[in-house]
Parts: sequence; C-alpha cells; structure tokens
Amino acid sequence: VQFTKNRAVSDETYRFVKDQNSDYSSTNLGVESLTKNNLNLIYICDITGKVVWGEIRDLETNETIQLDELPAGPWPQTHPLLGHKTVQSSTAGIFLTQRGPMLIASRPIITSRNEGPIRGTFITGRFLNNSVLAAVTAQVLVDLKVWTIADGSVPAEERDVLNHVKAESQFYIRKGRDKLLHVYTLFPDIQKVPALLMRADIHRDTRAKGIAWLIRSNLLSNLTAGLSVMLVLLLLLRHTLVAPIKKLTNHVVAIGKDKDMSARLSMQRSDEIGTLAQEFNRMVERLTQARKKLLEQSYSLGKAEMASRVLDETRKRAAELEEAYKKLGNVNQELKDFAYIVSHDLKAPLRGIKTLANWILSDCADKLGDQANEQMNLLLERVERMYHLIDGALQYSRAGRVEGQRKQVNLNDLISEIINMVVPPENITVTIENELPVIECEEVHIMQVFQNLLSNAIKYMDKPEGWIKVGCVEQDGFWKFSVA
Repeated sequence: VQFTKNRAVSDETYRFVKDQNSDYSSTNLGVESLTKNNLNLIYICDITGKVVWGEIRDLETNETIQLDELPAGPWPQTHPLLGHKTVQSSTAGIFLTQRGPMLIASRPIITSRNEGPIRGTFITGRFLNNSVLAAVTAQVLVDLKVWTIADGSVPAEERDVLNHVKAESQFYIRKGRDKLLHVYTLFPDIQKVPALLMRADIHRDTRAKGIAWLIRSNLLSNLTAGLSVMLVLLLLLRHTLVAPIKKLTNHVVAIGKDKDMSARLSMQRSDEIGTLAQEFNRMVERLTQARKKLLEQSYSLGKAEMASRVLDETRKRAAELEEAYKKLGNVNQELKDFAYIVSHDLKAPLRGIKTLANWILSDCADKLGDQANEQMNLLLERVERMYHLIDGALQYSRAGRVEGQRKQVNLNDLISEIINMVVPPENITVTIENELPVIECEEVHIMQVFQNLLSNAIKYMDKPEGWIKVGCVEQDGFWKFSVA
C-alpha cells in the first residue's frame, strides 16, 4: 500500500502518464520493480481507462500473465479500481481473478504536493497464493485455509458454514477432531461482496474470535510491514550518512565559490565523516596561513624591487645596489622554497581527504544510495579544484620574481589550458571568439594576466546564465585583447 502511494503521489509518475518517457519506465517499472517489491501486478491507467503501462507476472516462473479482469487494453471507466474522485481517494482489498484472489491497491495519480487534477490511476497487486498464506500462518501460528466462494471451490463439507457465517455472526466456530476448533469467517472483496471463506484450525484453549481477527488484519498488514521497516532504515541512513555528507559538500562548494577562507564546518562526530570534516577545517586553516604569508612575502618583495629601481635610476651607491640584489636573490629563493613547502603541506590533507572519500565510495557505495554517491563524487571534484587553487597560489608566488625566457606562445592553446584550470561553473560558458595570434613573450606572465581576467569575470558574473568571450583585434601595430 505504501509503495502504491509513493508511486501515485509523484511528479515523475504524473509526467509519465502524459509523455510515457522510457527513462521512467526503465527505472521504476518492469521485472526488477515487481520482484523487489514482491508484487505480481503493476498497472498505470489514464483518466479514460487507457493502459499507459501494465504488466502481470508470476514471480516464481517469471512468466507474464493475461487476466480478463485486468486487460492490457482500455478499461471501462466503471471498473471498480478506477474512478477516483478526490486526491485522498484509495482502494485496497481482495480482487477476484480467473487465476485466483489477489491483494490489490489503487490510488489516483497526482503531483508530489498532493495536488490535482487527477491524471490517472496507479494499481499494484499480489496473488493470495500459498506463499502468502504460509507467511500469515507463520505469524498467527495456526493452520489457515482459504477458498474462493464464487468459483465453487468450497468443499462440500464446508458449504453449510456459509449460511451460519452470513446469518449468525461475523465468525462461526465448530468443534473438530483432536481438540481442534474450526474458526470460519468471510472476507469481502473491494466491492464489499463476500469473496473468500477462511478457516483457522486452533486448539480449543485459544480464543477463537481473537485469532480470526488476527487472520483478517494480517492479510493486509503483511504487505506493509516490510515496507515500513525499509522506510525506517532509509530515514536512518539519510540522517546518519546522506545529510552530513551533503552538509560537508555544500561547505566545500561555498568556500570554492565565495573564497571565504574564514568559514569553518561544525560537525560533532567521531566517525569517518567527522574525521573528514576536521581534516578539511585543518586544511583550510593551513591554506589561510599560507596565503597570508605569501601576501606578506609579496609585499616585502615589492618594497625591495622598488628600492632596487630607485637605486638603479639614481645610479648611486653601486656597492649597496649590488648587495641589495644579492639579498633580493636570497629572498626569492627563500620564497620559492617556502612556496613549495607550503604547497606540499596543503596538499597532504587533501590527499587524505581524497583517499578517505575514495575508500567510502569503494566500500560503502551500495549502502549510501544514489544521492550519497553523487555527493561523494562532488566532494572529490571539489578536492581536485582545491589542488588547482594551491597550484595557482604557487604559480602566483613566482610572478614578477622569475626572469623567464621569451618564446613563441600560441594563445589559442594557452587560453584553452587556462579555461580548464579555472573550471568555470556550469552556468557560465567561456569561448574563444576568434583565432588568437602566436606572440613572443614570457609564457608564465601572460598566463597570469589571462587567468586573473577570466577568474574575475567568472567571480563577478551576476546573471543566471553567463557567456564570457575571449578575443583580440590588431590595432596600430599592436594586439588588443578583450575578455568580456
């Protein structure tokens, strides 16, 4: 019954009735869905009674079944399983077929917000066969027998019971052999017509009417008990795994988007997810400190370069100028060494995060569910992006301090490489507007210029869908580049 409600109250099912898209049917219908939910029948009909999708299958032989009472063609609108008038309407109970009685449920197809208009009917069913009776028998601990009244399968010695049950009370009890009591009751179909005669054989010291009531109630609750347990497990999994992983992923995305290195993730957990969150906080803290030191070093370097230019322009104090250049070289080397050390220290926790995330995916993928796996993959993508940020910071520390060689640089290849490195978000498209020239320059410097221009253009894009074009024109013997 819960499975029927979940599928009937669904935007995806609501759309499927209209467009019959194959993605929905392959994911939510077919043999796997029937077997997984222990069902023999799934039907989807539109409001006219046309069968949009339907299948009846024997789960033991895996053969399809045709039933006159549930045809593959159009159903009459007066069919008892159709004709729901309100969004709260539902039908559940016994439905008699040529193959035997079936436990069936029917609900109107509406949106996930429990809103109409009603677009059709979602129907599920399970044959009341020996396996179902065995399950009920195991629960109530009595021998249970069921006969269909309409097809004359009631044994001759039991037919007089029908008059007693109908005329006297809901239950009829008579003595059997070996201190047994035979407890009889009638079970109606979905149209409230007596459909099944049930007999429970119990010892005389058992309260007959209580057992009979259990028989009736367990026929329907047997189908929903397993679904209830699955629902509880799903909610528990969502609370313990999916929600914290999603929280961690959103935090990583926010830092990557806003560049707010002061944000910290508060997650009081002692398991692997808590460890992952703590390591990420430590990594962000180290990155913040490294960034601060790089800025301080760059500031000191800028002052030294300014002093060297003044000394060069005045051409005075040659000895002091030579000493200043030596110091500048030492500072450059120290900063270079420092940048490499910082890069290694920052990448170490990232490797730990990546290893742990890959471990969770490889060992727990079948337990996490699709949403959790998607969040873990997104986390791995953000770790890769942090790698690029660290490499960018290391490259930035070299700017203006490394005297590179001038060489022929193909700007088409260089811009494509920069686009891949900055990783634009999905809502922003970066293209090269026209053929860019090959110029002679220091590649690292021109790369830093275009990387900064593209990063700023992406960062300050205030439109839902952005388009950034890189182009150039020749003007007065020079190349004029644009990023817009």
